Amino acid sequence: MAYQDLPAIDRLRDYRPALALVGPGLGADVVPFSVPAGFGVSIVAPTGPPLPFDEMFTGTPDGSPDAHGKRFVTIGKLEAFGLTDLLTYHDTLVGVRAFHEVSGVSLPPLPALLDFISVVLRCFNPGYPRSTPGMWPSAPRS
Repeated sequence: MAYQDLPAIDRLRDYRPALALVGPGLGADVVPFSVPAGFGVSIVAPTGPPLPFDEMFTGTPDGSPDAHGKRFVTIGKLEAFGLTDLLTYHDTLVGVRAFHEVSGVSLPPLPALLDFISVVLRCFNPGYPRSTPGMWPSAPRS
């Protein structure tokens, strides 16, 4: 398993997360929580050093041989973006950069341009973005 899904955060240098997959037909690995009847568990653990990866749409670095971080998992088959994604891009960008702990670092050109477009488009469509519960922490609305 490659570590392209870990933000490069120095304070978590020795962090080595594993993932427990729970579902029907999986293995019988031991975990410190109860598993529903009829389900199995397979532990997915790191098998090598992290691989560096710069996510160009958010300006966030993931993994490196000397720095490791939090774990995030994305489920799906295809990464696809459309015009409506520009309406929510700003909130997604803020959430991703906060997770990677780089929210105070200036944006590279592409994320800065996309963020500008997102904010301008939102001026013409104030009904967006519609909040996605649980996606990113947000301040309470008054």
